Amino acid sequence: MPVIKSDGSVWGQTLVSTLAGVNVEVTPMAPGNYTFNVQAYQLGRLLAVDNNRDGQISFDATDATTPAKPFRFWINDSQEGGDVTSGSDTVPGSSLPNYAVNQVNGRCDLINFFPVALCLSNVLQLLPPANGWEYHLSQADSAVKFVYTSLTQSNAFDYLTNWDGYDDYGINTDEWVTNADTIQVTSEGVALDMNWLAQVQNNTAWESF
Repeated sequence: MPVIKSDGSVWGQTLVSTLAGVNVEVTPMAPGNYTFNVQAYQLGRLLAVDNNRDGQISFDATDATTPAKPFRFWINDSQEGGDVTSGSDTVPGSSLPNYAVNQVNGRCDLINFFPVALCLSNVLQLLPPANGWEYHLSQADSAVKFVYTSLTQSNAFDYLTNWDGYDDYGINTDEWVTNADTIQVTSEGVALDMNWLAQVQNNTAWESF
């Protein structure tokens, strides 16, 4: 949106995004006399999972996903709950599946989650939420839920081994991992929380699905 300054000059900003390796026309065109500042940024991989299953999340080729090498995980349609579960509760296809619950369903349910690292700090510097930018997660089938965390790349798997604290989960980092709120990702997209993004901007927060 153009802004008219006190000296009568007009300032505006146009952002164009494209896939890596795809050329896009960015030649500025406007009537009259203008000065343009054209900048291009390569954002790189913004999301990573432990695709090679070595217990580490990397943003290099070792954990890269492709159509031929997707990250595979199961549907959370069993009914595990609490600290110990057995029998029919562990069988897929439950009439009361855990994916229909809006919280983690106890310690036994945690194995049905996997960590996802978001590398957004550079993007947030370029397009800060304080300037009105929003960041959305979307999934075509609306088949994914996530839990906000303040876990980092180095301790992304602590949700499976460290249940003593409650200050790493939830939007306000005040929930126990065993009953933390799960947020539905829709095909239209869900906006990420502004306060959580502020933590990401300081390189202190990631996200665990």
